[in-house]
Amino acid sequence: MQIIYAAAHAQHDPPFEFLDGALTPYHEAPRRAEIIRAAIERAGVGPLVAPSEHGIEPVLAVHTAEYLAFFERAYERWVEAGGAPAGVLPSTFALRRFARHSPDGLGEPGYYCFDLSGV
Repeated sequence: MQIIYAAAHAQHDPPFEFLDGALTPYHEAPRRAEIIRAAIERAGVGPLVAPSEHGIEPVLAVHTAEYLAFFERAYERWVEAGGAPAGVLPSTFALRRFARHSPDGLGEPGYYCFDLSGV
């Protein structure tokens, strides 16, 4: 079996998330991915292969360009607007039937996010 792996996952490492109403260490942390990678290597189930580039088209087939643009700058805009640098955690969420897109760095995460996992 081929296992697609890239160390780039380590760039996403929020300090915490909310789970069942409690502040907890972020579950999908880089350390977890490294533990899984090491177990795969020990088991010898197949080679680790770097991901190949497919361009943006497959992503745009399932997500809008506006959604992707949000993620490209979400953290930067959040901090610029006064959000805590620990991570993008919206405090309100837009219900789609009432939703009005807010371009504000603090308001926009609530438009695109559906829970309190860090962006």
